[in-house]
Parts: sequence; structure tokens; C-alpha cells
Amino acid sequence: MSAYQDAIGQFPILKTYNHGTLGFKVDHDDQRATIVRALQSAIAKLIASFPWLAGAVVNESSGPGNSGVFKLVDWPRNSSLANLILRVRDYTESLPSFSDLLGQKAPCSMIDGRLVASYPGFPESYDDSADRPAPILAIQANFIKGGLLLNFSTQHNAIDASGMMQVIKLFSVAMQGVDFSSTAIQEGNRDRNTVIPLIPSGETIRDHSHLQIPPNFTPSPPSILDGVPRWGYFLTK
Repeated sequence: MSAYQDAIGQFPILKTYNHGTLGFKVDHDDQRATIVRALQSAIAKLIASFPWLAGAVVNESSGPGNSGVFKLVDWPRNSSLANLILRVRDYTESLPSFSDLLGQKAPCSMIDGRLVASYPGFPESYDDSADRPAPILAIQANFIKGGLLLNFSTQHNAIDASGMMQVIKLFSVAMQGVDFSSTAIQEGNRDRNTVIPLIPSGETIRDHSHLQIPPNFTPSPPSILDGVPRWGYFLTK
């Protein structure tokens, strides 16, 4: 698993999760069992080609003055929890209906992240232990009235937001029953230690001082906008 570990992922602030949630219309409740089986089948297909996604992230040797080292490891055999990856929740009575979400263009204020996601998101962290490790990937199927909110959570020391989107893309391929391309498998399992090589020991570091803010720099005052600012959401299809 050391091949999937990199230097940038060692920041302690990254001990959290990225989240992405997809919404799907579900016409009838009796479709739920079929949906869950399809999700489980796609997860098995995904893990078969990218087995490191079924692992865990642990922190070793941390202590006073030492943030430790974040490592990707196989799921511990002594864990009190099996890494099922998929969690299924019924929030028919707890969350708005799918039609209500669409009618309001699905603002974040209508969706309780503490319910739809298995783990907290940035910048909140989480507690873990030897018998309850942090999974690299967790998928939660949240059934609501008339729909499904499918949440993907990826541990941030291991996978950033761009990587999470790639995981979702690969999962989509698995859901369609299509085989992963050889390129996708190669890229998804490549050795991270060689992707961005570190500066060799003894090599002179280039001068980038011209990119630093001058000592006497005075920033321009912020522009004053008319009216009261409000949140905006950008939806992509």
C-alpha cells in the first residue's frame, strides 16, 4: 500500500473526508432492494480492479510535537468493523422529498450532511482507533421519498476532491457493467511516489522570491457591492 502514499497527503489538516452526493429519481419504493444489489455489485467490481480503495488510513507515531505519518493500509483484520463500504439509510421521514429538492434546486441548507454522509467533511476531523479505522472510501445510499441521494466519502489524506470525482466516474462505469479500460486501471493503481518527484537531496532550490508579496505591499480595499450578498449554487449536468 506504500505505493499509494504521497508527501502532499501528510498534512494533518487533511484528516477528514471529501464528499460528493448524486441525486436519482426512484419512482417506486419496491425498487430499493434492486438498487442496493446493483450498488453492491458495482462496488465489488470497483474493488476488484482498484483493491487499495478497500483499505484504511491510519496515523502512526503521532505525539506531542509530532503529527505522525498517515499511511494507507489493508483493512485491519483485528478491526471490530467489517469494511462493507456501502451503508444504506432510509430517510423517507427525515429529509425532504426528491421533488421538493428539485423544486428548490437542491440548496445545501435542505440536506443535513450529518445524515447523508458517513463521515464529517472538511474542515471537521474524526476520531479513529486501531479497531475502528478510517476507510479510504465509504458510500452511503440515502433513500428519500421519490429518490436516492448517493453519497461518496473519500479520506482526504488519500484522495483529494479531483480523485473523488474520478472514483465516482469509475463507479459509474461499474454500474453500467462495462469493463474498465487498461488505461484506467493503470492510472488508478500507479505508484504515487513517482508521479511528482521530490527535489533530490543536495540540488539547489530555484529562487522564487519574485513571487512573494513585497514587504510594504498594501492590498486594495475590497469592492463594495450593492445590496445584500447571498449564497449561490452552481449545478452541473
